[in-house]
Amino acid sequence: MLHRIRRMVLSAPINPWSRSGMLRVRALRTRGGRIYVVHLAKRFPFILKDFFHDLYADPASIPHDSFDGYQAGLDTPGSFHHVWNILRSWTNDLKRVEDVLPLVESVPALLLWGERDRAVDPRSMHELHRHWKNSAELVMKGIGHMPYEEVPDEFNRIVLDFLLRNTPATPLEPEKQDAIVQPSMESGRA
Repeated sequence: MLHRIRRMVLSAPINPWSRSGMLRVRALRTRGGRIYVVHLAKRFPFILKDFFHDLYADPASIPHDSFDGYQAGLDTPGSFHHVWNILRSWTNDLKRVEDVLPLVESVPALLLWGERDRAVDPRSMHELHRHWKNSAELVMKGIGHMPYEEVPDEFNRIVLDFLLRNTPATPLEPEKQDAIVQPSMESGRA
């Protein structure tokens, strides 16, 4: 099946080298955390909304209906229990990510991060890049965790350029040059 995947774009993917949020995960994996996640979180939507706002570098760039869309995803019965299950297996899942990387390292991948991402540490991109033998790194300046919502046109341009060309380099408009750090690939990597 792996030969069917020609290229991948990973936008700030959760990875074993990001320590962001680990204290929160540890707290929510406790018995008290389970009570909060499964039974109380839906009663305190302002906490979720604060967390959501922190995902953006500039809250002014949040589309007006964005939070409502994410909130609707939690309206389904059992959603908060599902979130609890994700938190419960978080550490093991991250270990599995590290274990399977050698299986996919030959697939060309663009590792795309916002420099002001507070959900997944942008510095972890370098370690992920080191483990993903055929990858390129690209950091979007002044952007948080949600580049596809913060600057959708630029995000789409970068993603399409990577997916439709043989090189991860992205030709940028002159006025956009300050918005992005160009992709870098370690020497010897394709």
